Amino acid sequence: MCGWLSPFGPGKVPDTGLSVPQILSEKKLLQRRWGLLGNRKNSELEKSKSGVSMRPARTPEARENQLIALAIDQAEKQLREGTASSQVITHFLKLGSSRERMEKELLEEKTKLAQAKTEALESGKRMTELFEQAMDALRGYRGDTDEEDEE
Repeated sequence: MCGWLSPFGPGKVPDTGLSVPQILSEKKLLQRRWGLLGNRKNSELEKSKSGVSMRPARTPEARENQLIALAIDQAEKQLREGTASSQVITHFLKLGSSRERMEKELLEEKTKLAQAKTEALESGKRMTELFEQAMDALRGYRGDTDEEDEE
């Protein structure tokens, strides 16, 4: 099947229970989500004499996504041919680990927390402004003026 055996079952990636083809199909889903995979007509247009080439990216983020897709494709080719280095294999094994997923979730939660703190600070500033406006209005009802404060 894939040329290597795992103690978790033939062709299974540790900590995920997924096979290599399942991981590769997830890779294609990510590429579609990033907009890197087009339909067959577009992919035929994107190929050139030198191999696979893509349309020029319009943004730096799109260019980065293209390079990531190319690197993943090269790693996939090496894995299928059995010529992948230990670093490539280890990288993809780590991506599938439960620890990596937990770290990713923790990072997402920290991001949400930072956003919530920012919103709370902005809300606090707004409440202070409203309080000051209310105090100014109450001073006006009492007959206090700013002129008396200046003296």
